Amino acid sequence: MQKQILVNIYDQKAKNYGFVQTHPHLVSAERMLLEMIASGQGNVAKYPEDFSLYQIGTIDLESGEIVPNFPPQLICHAIDIKPQSTNNM
Repeated sequence: MQKQILVNIYDQKAKNYGFVQTHPHLVSAERMLLEMIASGQGNVAKYPEDFSLYQIGTIDLESGEIVPNFPPQLICHAIDIKPQSTNNM
């Protein structure tokens, strides 16, 4: 049985969730959010205070069974994830 987590980014201003993604663990989901912010492009990078990452469930990749988390479980707020500076001063 191979399970992955289901995550979603919630937009506080728009009051809605974005598209669902699967990740093998929370660290890879957080890394995905960090990469979105670090890119400097898109709404998550421009307005990180408006977005939060939630785990909305798990999926068994063999059976297809989805087990929802209700209410969704907060993983982190985008504003709390800070890309490390690449400046070498």
